[in-house]
Amino acid sequence: MDSLIKHLPKYYNRSAVIAAILLPQENELKRILAAVEDAEKQMFISEATTALSLYEADLGITPNLSEDYDTRRNRILAKLRGLGTTTLSVLERVVKTYIDGIIRIEEKPSEYTINIKFVTRKGVPGNLSNIEKEISEIIPAHIYVKYVFTYRSWNDVAELIGTWNDVAQYTWDGLATKEVLECLYIDPETSRVYYRATNDGNAILIYKSGKPYARPYVETE
Repeated sequence: MDSLIKHLPKYYNRSAVIAAILLPQENELKRILAAVEDAEKQMFISEATTALSLYEADLGITPNLSEDYDTRRNRILAKLRGLGTTTLSVLERVVKTYIDGIIRIEEKPSEYTINIKFVTRKGVPGNLSNIEKEISEIIPAHIYVKYVFTYRSWNDVAELIGTWNDVAQYTWDGLATKEVLECLYIDPETSRVYYRATNDGNAILIYKSGKPYARPYVETE
């Protein structure tokens, strides 16, 4: 917002009286504009914060205020995408609310089973419990849902990390679920790890002893 004094004749610029009058008005206008902007954000689930509890209440979701906003938003979106008839495309949309990449869903009517396979995502997703919860709420009770995961081989891991000496310091369980994340970035000056929506990251996510660690990604020749 432009300073109010810019809309007055220039000879008011040196007036302490005018400045004292305009300053509280400017502050109040800034507060109002910020409130309007925030109200507009609450209308969109992808940007909502304080209004998330209202969306959750409308959908019958029990709020968990200890969770971050993104987790709560994903649960709301998954719930909305799961409304109506449960088809394979609906299941895929719900899963993709939490996981990027290729998902293959196979229906086996004779076995009353549906297989959900994570193709491009390696290992067990960290937010699998959220996916299971959302799927269980929209899938018919007589249908069994089986989650199928893919893992990396030792050769895959060695190719991505670099050398066998690099591989040796990690456990197999950790390496099997390793992901190269284009959106994960390690600042070369501070060594801090950031999420970059521009997909120009430089790091690998390693799971070691059940915890994720970022490691610089080095392409092999």
